[in-house]
Amino acid sequence: MHKSSIIEYFRLLKRSINIVNQLKKHIYFISGLGADRQAFSRLKFDSNYVLYYIEWIEPKPYETFSTYCLRLAEQIHERENCMLVGLSFGGMVAQEISKSIIFEKIILISTIKSRLELPLYFRLIGKLGLHHFLPDFLLKQNSVLLRWFFGVKSEDVKAILKSFISNANPRFLKWAIHIILTENFSFPKHVRLLHLHGDADRLLPIRFVSNGTHIVGGGHLMVYENYEEVNAFMQRFLNADLV
Repeated sequence: MHKSSIIEYFRLLKRSINIVNQLKKHIYFISGLGADRQAFSRLKFDSNYVLYYIEWIEPKPYETFSTYCLRLAEQIHERENCMLVGLSFGGMVAQEISKSIIFEKIILISTIKSRLELPLYFRLIGKLGLHHFLPDFLLKQNSVLLRWFFGVKSEDVKAILKSFISNANPRFLKWAIHIILTENFSFPKHVRLLHLHGDADRLLPIRFVSNGTHIVGGGHLMVYENYEEVNAFMQRFLNADLV
């Protein structure tokens, strides 16, 4: 084959790939505090969706939350037909990222949309700075109390939670807990938003959450334990022309 013909062939191939990619929907996932992509492993999407998982990075000394989120957003390369899914602390990060990147739709799971949705006792702990006295060994403790807070029921979810805790970086956990307890979160009004929240979430009780779609019996890890209900709501939202 002539050299010019080869070049033309690859040019057309690249163009075809770009057209196909433009027709696909791109979903970026941000997991919860100390978690990874495994938290979303039970969710299922058809071939029209391309899935990406944002990896946590180490915060820099004295780095603000907004600056950290901007660095994290550097992993988002697709800007057309793009959705964002945030779980727990990842949902708080998602709302900050959405201030600088316009997403077609955003799904929040087991999280809060503003500081007012954080229970008063957590806000008080943050205001008094009591979280600074939390020892590292407690952050890595897979206790019965922690499992109760997360609403863990099945053995496989217990194993998932244990894995998250054992792999978590205490320094990152302390930084993130400080952000959760002290940051004034606010969600941009322009986004098309679905907020899924379990009515049995003990960590972030649903009675403090406004405009949330209830998942009956869902705890804080319902994305894994109640994945069928979560997936059904997500699919309806993602496939809907109007929300």
